[in-house]
Order: sequence, then structure tokens, then C-alpha cells
Amino acid sequence: MTNPSQMATHLALNALFLFKESHKRWPSAGSSEDLKILEELVGVRLKSAGYVEEAQEAALQVDEAATGPANLTFKQHLQNSLGEMWVL
Repeated sequence: MTNPSQMATHLALNALFLFKESHKRWPSAGSSEDLKILEELVGVRLKSAGYVEEAQEAALQVDEAATGPANLTFKQHLQNSLGEMWVL
């Protein structure tokens, strides 16, 4: 993975459209139930791709220049991407 932020955004958008397809509606802004469903959809996609969180988190840290003063893990990028969609 060359850019964890881009991959997280891609996965979040993919989950958004999967949600729309399976529920025949867009997720409700601010709905914690809909956010959980989006997170589950992303989790299923990651597992199907062979992602193992514990084994890969250390390798997926982004350098400080790309993220600001702190390093972000892939999981944090993913939470940020889902959170951005969730408030829309």
C-alpha cells in the first residue's frame, strides 16, 4: 500500500455505495447504527483481501510529513474517512 489515506478513502467510499445498494438508501448523517454498518462493510472487504490488523499496523505507519505532528495508523486513516462521510 503506497498511501494509507487514499486506500482508507477508497474503502470508505466503497462501503458507502455497498450500504446504498443493500439498504436502498444512503446512510443517515450522525446515525451510530449506520456507522457501525459501514465499519462492518469495510471489515468484510479487508478480511476478504487478507488484511490482518495486528500483523500490519506497525508496517502501515505514515511518516510525519504526510500526516502532521503524529503518525497515523491505517486504522486511524480509515476511522477518519468513515467519520468524514458520517457527518455529511
